[in-house]
Amino acid sequence: LEKSGYLSSLDADPVTADDRKENLRELVSNLMRYQEDAPDPTLTGFLEEVSLMTDIDQYNQEADAVVLMTMHAAKGLEFPYVFLPGWEEQVFPSYMALQSGAMSDLEEERRIAYVAITRAREQIYFSAAQIRLLYGNMMHNRPSRFLLEAGVAAEESKSKHNTGFSAGHPFSPAHFGSARESPQIDFPQSIAPPKTGASYSEGERIRHKAFGDGTIRKATQMGNDVMLEIVFDLHGSKKVMANFARLEKI
Repeated sequence: LEKSGYLSSLDADPVTADDRKENLRELVSNLMRYQEDAPDPTLTGFLEEVSLMTDIDQYNQEADAVVLMTMHAAKGLEFPYVFLPGWEEQVFPSYMALQSGAMSDLEEERRIAYVAITRAREQIYFSAAQIRLLYGNMMHNRPSRFLLEAGVAAEESKSKHNTGFSAGHPFSPAHFGSARESPQIDFPQSIAPPKTGASYSEGERIRHKAFGDGTIRKATQMGNDVMLEIVFDLHGSKKVMANFARLEKI
């Protein structure tokens, strides 16, 4: 993106530059996540994984299956149960909407939130991650303000396997945007990522399940995590976050 000059070329159109760069950073995040999880990562494999059917015209209401779609595409449809992931500040509402300073941008996302919530006939579930890879960085976002406005009392899961939270109850459209009628919820400002308990130093040899053996070139403390620059014997230099890379010392 940098060496080709593509990023700098986007600045020729200042109106769209920020949005397009944000999309590219999210693409980088998806590529990093795919490389971490795939046993044999390839470009073809990545493209197959991200290719989702989005044509609502082919939606079969009689099919006994989970339906995956964007909130925009769901307009006009209804379902007995609806699951809404990613309800976090800087995700929904988005970083761009929060930084623009224009109330119209935030109101547009609030309108989309209303559309999403009113798709449920019986029950709706919200979820948010304690930590996520976003735009190439590990983010610790607070739960979305739209949860409070919808009157949803989010409960932190007691299960050690659940790193986020979820809440569900029948939704009444009359309560949307009426925070004064909703229970006040004190969300933490930030939530620390899980710690591996391991420490790493430059020159140390490690093993990664996808990239194989390598040597740590640099270790940089980043909040509750450490970014490691590792030179792998077969895959060259890569940067990973220690708490999520599942490394083995050798």
